[in-house]
Amino acid sequence: MPAPANHSQRRILIATDMCFWRRSTGAEQRAAALIDFLQSQQHTLKTFLLAPSQTLETADQSAIERNGLDVAVRSSDQVPLQFWKKIGWYIAATRNQYFPQHRSSESPHFDSNLDIGSIDNTPTTLSDFRWTWALDAFREAVDAFQPEVILVEYIKLGYLLESLSPQQRASIYCIVDTHDVLHLRCQAFQAKGQVHWIEISREEESVALSNFDALIAIQSDEANLLQDLAPNSNVITCGHAPPFSMVDETAQRPVENHPLTLGFLASENAANIDAIHSFLRDIWPLSVSKLGDRIRMVVAGTICGAIDAATFDTDQVSLIGPVDTLKDFYHAVDLVVNPVKFGTGLKIKNIEALAFGKPLLTTQHGAVGLPTELLAGIQRSGGFETEKAVEIFGSPSTFMELVLPFVNPSYRASVSDRAKRLSRTVLSEQSVYSELAQVLSEIG
Repeated sequence: MPAPANHSQRRILIATDMCFWRRSTGAEQRAAALIDFLQSQQHTLKTFLLAPSQTLETADQSAIERNGLDVAVRSSDQVPLQFWKKIGWYIAATRNQYFPQHRSSESPHFDSNLDIGSIDNTPTTLSDFRWTWALDAFREAVDAFQPEVILVEYIKLGYLLESLSPQQRASIYCIVDTHDVLHLRCQAFQAKGQVHWIEISREEESVALSNFDALIAIQSDEANLLQDLAPNSNVITCGHAPPFSMVDETAQRPVENHPLTLGFLASENAANIDAIHSFLRDIWPLSVSKLGDRIRMVVAGTICGAIDAATFDTDQVSLIGPVDTLKDFYHAVDLVVNPVKFGTGLKIKNIEALAFGKPLLTTQHGAVGLPTELLAGIQRSGGFETEKAVEIFGSPSTFMELVLPFVNPSYRASVSDRAKRLSRTVLSEQSVYSELAQVLSEIG
């Protein structure tokens, strides 16, 4: 492992297969925020992007320039096996027909005449993410850029370290951003009868992680698990710092007697689909029966493509699909719900909601990984807490008890202000990335 040094500005090569500047998924938001922080610390960054041919569009080039990114795109029609398996995974995960207009930024360009019956829907494994030509391309990028640090987003690209010579591996500090403990996430999905995007065992994940000098955990509980998986690696905990610059640009939603508007913004993964389906089936009808036209809901993101309005009671629910910017969504809602029941990691949508000053109603599972400061309310006499920025529900009746106070405009405005104030402190870049900044200042 590289020895400590006294200087702090680094040459960092970032390896990814995500167009993270699009910020269209939680994973992209996570990576974009981390890279924003590294830029703000005056590190010299270069991004090595693996992508299918014709992935980047004119809007991508504009975003790259606008964000001051240095991106070396390595693209080819020779994509890994996971791209073809992903079609079968997607169909199994959504139990719906695949529509090209709903594909994520990681999806390849599919043939609309593809025979669905010929799709390989066997489990996707870590080896399926290997680009056959990527090792040579990454070796060239390392030789040209001469990085002090390599940051890999995420473990599926860990094989790229094989391109390093022994001398390079001894002198370059290699970090992987994990986002999830994948074998546990896979188990959680399987326990719910859902298909996970990768099938991976504890042993496989342990071997892959142990190749790195440091692992970035997204929350403290997972940091302990990752340390068990890779006992000789340094584990750094970095949550998610939301885009406060975008929050500052967002006009405050007027406090008036309009209907209480709930919001759910999500991508179309199995955990989100299960969450919104159960919410619309078990909770929303009760909400409408109790509050009538005093409540409505806005659902946004690619999740809308997986909701069959004919199956659920979507009275007073607007399915608006993908939004251009986060602020467009958060300006339209008063309160955010996240009824997720399984998965791992930290829910990026929860962090973003609080940063935009939106009170959050979520499940016990959805609250996992949130800083404890965000879960506390204002102490009243008798130990009673009010004006909690985060409320946790486990049943339709509990949800109704928690949502009723927010019908009062003054109450929701007060909790909104509290959420925004707390997030400014607890979710600041200085707080979230302090451990990473320390590690980067000490390596050499």
